Amino acid sequence: NGDPLSLSFSFAQEFDDVVADTPANESSGFGSYSGYSIVYDDSGTVSVSVPNEWSDVDGSYNDATGGPSVWAAPDLGSFSSSFDVPGVRVDVSLDGSLTPEQAAFEVDYSSFCTDAGADSYDDGYYVGVLQIWGDCGGSQSAVIIVGATDINNSFTVRVEVQAVSDADLEALDEIFNSFFVAL
Repeated sequence: NGDPLSLSFSFAQEFDDVVADTPANESSGFGSYSGYSIVYDDSGTVSVSVPNEWSDVDGSYNDATGGPSVWAAPDLGSFSSSFDVPGVRVDVSLDGSLTPEQAAFEVDYSSFCTDAGADSYDDGYYVGVLQIWGDCGGSQSAVIIVGATDINNSFTVRVEVQAVSDADLEALDEIFNSFFVAL
């Protein structure tokens, strides 16, 4: 109707108190991100928009979930081994054995993080559970996980974002608004 669209919900605003109040992504040397690019898994099935600076991408098939997967971070090795580097992983389970709850709670971070709670997730296409872990690794990093199925209940997707700064929370909005599984 010509009226400008306005953001009705922001994960960045919702989780602002879970991540350190740092305007710059000090672990990777980035301030605000320069922009976003879409990355894909090797089969082109999974896509997600991530900060341009998260240029270390792995789109391999995930044997553990039995489906396509894409990971992105400034440094995937550091992202996988610490809570000091932001990043995202999107894993898809195609065999129907994984519920959204199982996907969201698949990894128990209680030894490294504080459980900041869980809530329902529904973006109009994916429906499931959102799990939040804060104060990870002795810092104010956070891990935010969505376990969900599509509206046809034909697969389960797990989106895990590691946020280290305010810039990563802004990236979280972009990630949750853009992840897509084309099956």
